[in-house]
Amino acid sequence: MKVHELVLQGNHYFDRFKLDQSLRHYQQAIDLDSEFAPAHAGVAASYLLMAFVDLNANSELIPMAREAALKTISLDRNFAGGYSALGFIQLYFDWDWDAAKASLSR
Repeated sequence: MKVHELVLQGNHYFDRFKLDQSLRHYQQAIDLDSEFAPAHAGVAASYLLMAFVDLNANSELIPMAREAALKTISLDRNFAGGYSALGFIQLYFDWDWDAAKASLSR
């Protein structure tokens, strides 16, 4: 499945902190199958990590990460990637400990 391969390639680049390349692969996967939750989770994680690296960009990256995390959850309520990204946003950017605990525990 091409979509799955693109997500694996995105993961490869994500693990090496090549976030522009990871985003490109995740977006290609979304373009092929807009309902493939792991691709949206990869987008969320990439934007989140970009926000940690470049704290000046938080204002635009965090909303994009949140949107991708919520999209992941809406597509697959059992896929952990959406909840982990959302939980980290709630913990480190919203400072909402209770919401973060609920998301990360999920």
